Amino acid sequence: MQKTVDKYFSTLSSKSKDSKRKLIYTWIENHETLKLLCEDPKTADLKYLRPVGVATILSAEAEQELVGWVNMLRKDGVPVSGPMLEMQALEIAAEHDVLGFKASWHWRKGFLRRHQLSLRARTRQDIPVDMFER
Repeated sequence: MQKTVDKYFSTLSSKSKDSKRKLIYTWIENHETLKLLCEDPKTADLKYLRPVGVATILSAEAEQELVGWVNMLRKDGVPVSGPMLEMQALEIAAEHDVLGFKASWHWRKGFLRRHQLSLRARTRQDIPVDMFER
């Protein structure tokens, strides 16, 4: 094992090499599980695999409340930004007693995908008032 680590990670410090050695042993130990995950198209591209139930998520009801909030703001012509969505999601999580919830970038990306929403800024300009007077 030491020769392998030295060959492929020769530029690392001894502490980092030891960390890589442990990682390789973990891969060897979990070889069959990793092989099965790589064969399944749903899990082949995952960088990390969490056990089911580990993630802290909002309930479907809480997410619908958040979707309603986004739609209400849009109806009033208010553009919704990422930080605004994050703050509102944290408020709703607190109201629903969801402890440890973090409205991270990854959560926001999944939320927007699940509800077919996007956060875009308006870029079109209105026609100048004096355009037709010239």
